[in-house]
Amino acid sequence: MSTFLDYYTAHPLRREADHFKQLLLQKEIAHWVITEQKHTEFKPFFRKKLSAYTAFSVFYAPDIGLDPITKAKEIMEDEAFCALLSEAELHGVFRCIVHCLKQQNLPALQLHLAAYRAAKHVKSILKGENTRALHSA
Repeated sequence: MSTFLDYYTAHPLRREADHFKQLLLQKEIAHWVITEQKHTEFKPFFRKKLSAYTAFSVFYAPDIGLDPITKAKEIMEDEAFCALLSEAELHGVFRCIVHCLKQQNLPALQLHLAAYRAAKHVKSILKGENTRALHSA
């Protein structure tokens, strides 16, 4: 089972993939499984995969030159899509992103993304990974 599912759904941590094109594919697969009640035994898997991929795509949008808030707005416009998302089994910032998308809460999403990125930057400074930033402070 895992081989079949992994073959037809790209792993979200592969950065070379165009995250938003892959998200459209995930959306179509989830719609087919969840909404049209096809292969319902895979419903929890696809809901989790779709939710994780959505959060991943918004979170890493800046890494591929996209504005995460613009992409979040596009996602929020599709209420049927947002209804498919689930916070269950997600953790940390991904859980917060999905929650904000489902609640249509753009200000909270902006706050979560900014806070997480700031904390990540501070952590890298404290670990000595960003010595240039440390010396300029």
